[in-house]
Amino acid sequence: MFSDNTVSQLRREGGVLSSRSGMSLRLPPAAGFCQGVASAIAKLGALLEESKPEQRKLLLGEMIHNESVNQEFVRRGITLLSEEQSAALFTEAAEAETKYIIPAFGLSLELEEALRRHALRPEQILDCSCPNVRRIWQQVERLGAAGQALLLHGSPGHQEVLGIWSRVRRHAQAGAVLPDLDAAQKFLLAAVSGFQDGDYPAELLWQPEKLASLPWTLLNQTTVLRSDCRRLAELLAQTRSKERFTWVDSTCSATRQRQEQAELLCQQGCDLILVVGSPSSSNTNKLYLLAAKHGKTFFVGSDKDIEPNCIRHYLPASKEWRYEADWLQGKPDKVCILSGASCPDSLLGALIRKLAEY
Repeated sequence: MFSDNTVSQLRREGGVLSSRSGMSLRLPPAAGFCQGVASAIAKLGALLEESKPEQRKLLLGEMIHNESVNQEFVRRGITLLSEEQSAALFTEAAEAETKYIIPAFGLSLELEEALRRHALRPEQILDCSCPNVRRIWQQVERLGAAGQALLLHGSPGHQEVLGIWSRVRRHAQAGAVLPDLDAAQKFLLAAVSGFQDGDYPAELLWQPEKLASLPWTLLNQTTVLRSDCRRLAELLAQTRSKERFTWVDSTCSATRQRQEQAELLCQQGCDLILVVGSPSSSNTNKLYLLAAKHGKTFFVGSDKDIEPNCIRHYLPASKEWRYEADWLQGKPDKVCILSGASCPDSLLGALIRKLAEY
């Protein structure tokens, strides 16, 4: 559904394409959908092929963080619900023919339990959640049962983090969300005072009064920068004995692969770097941060954001879109193109073909 011949050919031919003016466009081997996203998309595509148009098909949250993908499913008959709409839905009478779709990020524990109570038959539920995310849920349950306090490195408010955090609050005796290294430092300072002064956000803590007495295990959102998580783990380890602190690296293999290949490509020399994807995509934001250390980098949503004399690009730090003129001034020799695990080949291919005409 979201495949692209240009991208497929680039993968087969080493990821290099020359533009009309001679720019070398370079794409790493790992670009586009990861296996978890591809599987979720395939499951939903199969449902659309097999079901009747009039059957209600309710997607309980964004399938992935890419607007073009979500809107394509809406165009084809899927009803996309927010978490609030989903929760309200479960207060109504169940319908025997309705199909309920769990998105790739999964659901909070409370919402998933409500769904399974609501559905009249198990086969009404299409579970598209990523196996890597469900694996973290299993780790949370196992480590919580073993008496660990669970610290989660991830972005508060992200669907994946909300799902993991709901399970930490169910299974662990204590826990905390650590968005970044600065937050981890504030967490450690607050821990000294027993979290009595309100100097760490209460919504990012679970039973903090128990944290000091329990061993800590650090888990992380699947799409964080692995280098950031390593630094955060090293900071926490300095305050605890080896027996009382463990880091379980739960970044998924696709995230690690994309980050490693992006790093290698950028290190080989890029005059300009384009990162393609949605601002709401965690892994795409992390690719931007990685790439920006190597040179001039623009975060774009699609081919519609680029024109020969002007580019519309997203700035994660300020969460705003800006326009910049003459972005191709001097015609860079090497342009590296990176895309997150939620960026479809169809979107990536459209951008590459447009850029190749410059």
